[in-house]
Amino acid sequence: MRKARYYRGAVQHEDESAWARAFIVFCLSDPGLIASQFFLLRQAVAHLPVGGESERWQTIRTQSGILAEHYQPFSDFRVKLHGQPDPGDVARLLAFKDAHADRMSIHDGELLGGLIRDLKAVYDRNRTQLLKGYLKQMPEILPSRALLQQILTIKHGLPDQTFGPVLWGLLSDLLLQLRIDLLTRPHPRVSILMLMLSLEVETILFQETSAQPSDRLGELLARIVKDLSLPGVKEPLRP
Repeated sequence: MRKARYYRGAVQHEDESAWARAFIVFCLSDPGLIASQFFLLRQAVAHLPVGGESERWQTIRTQSGILAEHYQPFSDFRVKLHGQPDPGDVARLLAFKDAHADRMSIHDGELLGGLIRDLKAVYDRNRTQLLKGYLKQMPEILPSRALLQQILTIKHGLPDQTFGPVLWGLLSDLLLQLRIDLLTRPHPRVSILMLMLSLEVETILFQETSAQPSDRLGELLARIVKDLSLPGVKEPLRP
């Protein structure tokens, strides 16, 4: 019974998803709550099964919980995946799997393999294509959509897979503009989409900036300021 608490039937999962969306829609109906509890709402979208990547991450957390119950040495990884996941977790889990292969049961090994596959699916995505998907679903009237279009237009001319310092400033502006646009109370479906986009943009910024050597931080900040003067790049938004 202790292990069974991590398992969900299909009907229960559908009920949870319906409740999660209804709860988020209820919260988004209150502009005061959006203004005062924006980051709490974002985390709710990240952790509740409202669709998209939130459900994938819920699966990852559930799998890690099951595995930690079955195999105690995995407990530290469970805490890591629940609180501070990052792309490096894929390599860490592969190393963990190799180190513990002779001690884990076949079932636990398969569970760990599935967890690794899910993490790879999250971090191996083409983020440019993902942002284009958000763009197609956003109403043209939203300023944040125009800013996202501008980012993708500039990104199209860049050779690297990453967005790089040339776009970090605009990505930061997009985070702010999404928060501002939410106060206009767009359709609930669009509002949830905007919160999910905000989480995605934040992830891009955190992953790319954290990958840079700390001794180059001053140089990178200078490049961001300089690149904001590129043709077609507007001045950054101010709160």
